[in-house]
Amino acid sequence: MLDKFREGAQGPAAKIILIVVILSFALAGVGGYLGSTTEQAAVTVNGEDISRQDVETAYQNERSQMENQYGDAFANIAADPNFSQQLRSNVLQRLVSERLTDQAIDELGLRVSDEQIKQAIRQMPEFQRDGQFDNQTYLAVLSRASYSPEQFRDYLRQDMSRRQLLNSYIASEFSLPVETEQLLKLQTQERTIRQLTIPADKFAADVKVTDEEVQNYFDMNPMQFQNPEQVKLEFVLIDVATLAQDITLSDDEISKYYNEHQKSYKADEKRLVAHILVDGSKENAEQQAYALLEKLNQGEDFAALAKSDSDDTFSGENGGELDWFVKGDNDPAFDDAAFALTAAGDLSGVVKSEFGYHIIKLIDVQADAVAPLAEVKDKIATTLKRDKAMAVFYEKQQQVSELAFEVPDTLSEAADAAGLEVATTEFFSQASAVGEIANPLVLNQAFSIDFREEGLNSELVELSPEQSIVFRVTDYKAQSAKELAEVKDQIVAQLSQEKAGQAAADFAKKLSNDLSAGKDITADIETLALSFKPEETISRINPGFNQTVANTVFAMAKPAAGAMSYETVEQMNGDIVLVELSQVADVNNSAESTKEVDQLSQFIQRAQADGSYQALIKLLQDKAEITYPTAE
Repeated sequence: MLDKFREGAQGPAAKIILIVVILSFALAGVGGYLGSTTEQAAVTVNGEDISRQDVETAYQNERSQMENQYGDAFANIAADPNFSQQLRSNVLQRLVSERLTDQAIDELGLRVSDEQIKQAIRQMPEFQRDGQFDNQTYLAVLSRASYSPEQFRDYLRQDMSRRQLLNSYIASEFSLPVETEQLLKLQTQERTIRQLTIPADKFAADVKVTDEEVQNYFDMNPMQFQNPEQVKLEFVLIDVATLAQDITLSDDEISKYYNEHQKSYKADEKRLVAHILVDGSKENAEQQAYALLEKLNQGEDFAALAKSDSDDTFSGENGGELDWFVKGDNDPAFDDAAFALTAAGDLSGVVKSEFGYHIIKLIDVQADAVAPLAEVKDKIATTLKRDKAMAVFYEKQQQVSELAFEVPDTLSEAADAAGLEVATTEFFSQASAVGEIANPLVLNQAFSIDFREEGLNSELVELSPEQSIVFRVTDYKAQSAKELAEVKDQIVAQLSQEKAGQAAADFAKKLSNDLSAGKDITADIETLALSFKPEETISRINPGFNQTVANTVFAMAKPAAGAMSYETVEQMNGDIVLVELSQVADVNNSAESTKEVDQLSQFIQRAQADGSYQALIKLLQDKAEITYPTAE
């Protein structure tokens, strides 16, 4: 739910670490849960069951996270027939590793107190407003995540306990100061260079490609010049959005729906209150709250007391006033007391919540109200059309599915019975497919040898909850070699580019040799209207330009005093960069980089701890009694 590993490290050392190892509880070494079973437990770990429902819930959560992460690309991943089985196995591995970890925590006696949990919650930015913990924000965030405060505390207690175990391994590792200092010295080393870019196209005009070279290239690289296999399809698409377009509604239908569902268009009653909070962790907190209530009953100003005495300092600055809220936004006891007040200015008694003791004052009420029909008419029409379209959708799915099976060599009867059209495609390859046909569920079957050779209708394929398709292959073209005439221009262009690139590389090598020999190359480069870029100093941490060039620069030998080193670098586009290295300087990190050295040392310790921690999990797995029900 919460991202515990927030990026916050700055400075050179943070940039040195290109991949930060985040320790995971999902470790290998646990057998897979691959078959169905009638047993309630998916696996038993040292006598403790992990239920099939736990696995299924974790699997669905993981799948949803992947779908959110990969977006449209997820369909391609999920189309792999082994995807679900592998993901389910990985999820079970993670759950077993977590259970082993929790058992180790219990055995070691690691505990997280209620106070530690409370402090952790108050410090989480997700629950803060303007840098201060805000109870309404806290409860709203939990509500959106479908957590109750109790469930979240349990989750956090478990998470913090696991981190205690993790931190115990991190704390046991160390790195010598000389190790981090040497690494930082290497990474912050600065090199002074000049670059000369030699474009390949400078030599293109002199390149000649013969017919013999074209023929030889064509003969030697047949797989580059293939027409991919292609198919033609007929298909029947059942689509809710299309069906909804043909549905008409009367005003009576819309009015009836509005009257029957007014609760859906009703804004809940809102309340505006002020409160004074006495933190429940204080000694004699309840007595303090009653003392404040007595002062209020004797006529003292509520806003002044909130400002001076409330432990909710954020609202206290505003006389204790909170934002408008509806019932359910806050702690139940707080809500019950606030909604029991009837008139502006009324005070509650002392109300106990999980955060302490409140005194609540009612400021204003916004009564519940139903939005007028005119405001929601279009929304209702969309809902009704979709609902009706879904009913038609299911009916047509049934019709098409049955008739496509009963009459398997044509789609016409299924389409006619459902009042749908049979659509056809031109020849397409897997790479050129578009629209619904590009769905991996369709492509994988359409290009299957068995399906194609059968020549029968497919089963109903659900592309989405509101779109299904049935299809059949009507024609096929096997992969075939292209004629030379089709690709001659392509080959000529490719060979010309290669020859121009080689000419640029030969020219760069000549310049490098001449410079190393002390010769002047000014005339050579001026002939091609080339010149060196201004001198610049770079480091590994922040090279500031092409990474391929940077890698070459830091692989070059340090030049002798008063001399230069030269090297050439080929770019992806065929251009050549001639690099001149004139100076290598070590940066003094003794004073200003103490923080960076410490930071780098921590990263090294974490990497070392990873090995120790994984060894622990492996040991726990080896010692554990892990049993899987036998599939029937």
